[in-house]
Amino acid sequence: MLGVLVVRWRISDLGTGKAPGAGRVAWVAEGKLWVKDLPDGGARALAAGENISRPAWSPTGNWLFFRRGEDLWLVGVDRSEARRVAQGVGEFAWSPAADVFAYTAGAGLERVVEKMGPLTGEFTFGYCGAVAWDELFAYWPGFTDAALIKAAKSTPEAEKFLAKYPWAEIVVDRSGKSAMDFRVDKLEGNDKPGLYLRLQVLVDPDTVAPAGRFLDLNGTVVRREILRRLDEETVFGSRLPYLNPAYGVYLEFPRRWRPRPGYGDVAGIPRSYGGDDGFFLVSAMNGEGWTPEEVARHEASHKLKPYGERPRLEKTAVNGREGYFVFPSPKLGTGAGACFVVRTRGP
Repeated sequence: MLGVLVVRWRISDLGTGKAPGAGRVAWVAEGKLWVKDLPDGGARALAAGENISRPAWSPTGNWLFFRRGEDLWLVGVDRSEARRVAQGVGEFAWSPAADVFAYTAGAGLERVVEKMGPLTGEFTFGYCGAVAWDELFAYWPGFTDAALIKAAKSTPEAEKFLAKYPWAEIVVDRSGKSAMDFRVDKLEGNDKPGLYLRLQVLVDPDTVAPAGRFLDLNGTVVRREILRRLDEETVFGSRLPYLNPAYGVYLEFPRRWRPRPGYGDVAGIPRSYGGDDGFFLVSAMNGEGWTPEEVARHEASHKLKPYGERPRLEKTAVNGREGYFVFPSPKLGTGAGACFVVRTRGP
């Protein structure tokens, strides 16, 4: 009886790098695992210890699996520290699809088959009797995350959720049944999440079809009339959260406001929402060499005079970052627009 276990080391987890065999070689000598970039790179040791053997490249060529005794280890070519990923390992190999790493024997992960065989007459042992495992098994990890997300997005509940919250976080959960989580959080002070709204859509992993869904309102699970509850938007009261990760901006606005045509979006999130009683617009500029005060004064003196003849600047801070309000001239009245300038966290 030969058990086959699967370690889910996907290419996306291992990053990018040289492809196996494309100018990089690894070998074991003097109790160390060595690597060398061809043609002129110097040899360097990535790991050392007793009974090191069987180095195997990741498909991206920048990680190496290897055996140390009966255990399976992983180390990055960038000299990251080697770490043990499984104990009691027999043979191991990448699947033919090159996105899942499988090994025989061991314990504690996912059993795929109970036994393997019988061997065909075409099977041959490899070099020095090594078993060519890629001739014996292949593993299909199921539908991709993109396919599962697409199936979940096709449901009426997800369509309504994303129409109201296009900035919602989408997370694939394979810990139990395959499920997609669509979630928005209402931030409290210091950017800490407070109230939240989460829609979970279960997807059948065999047919990639939606298999169930529920709404989570701050810990209260709703399984019926989800569309009606989404219309009510009870979790956020009369205001909706706006979260734009591209700009690092969070604010709240009246839930009756809608995206304003003609102002575009960033990463699929509208830059402007508004209604009959107001609007907001989020934008960014290259502020290299400018202070927030200089940007605010430049905005206040715009030739179209959107803030009137005598706008007022007021210094403030948001999350420890210097910022400036541009308030309109008193003559413009309460319906006039205002502006806030703050330095972003990064470029």
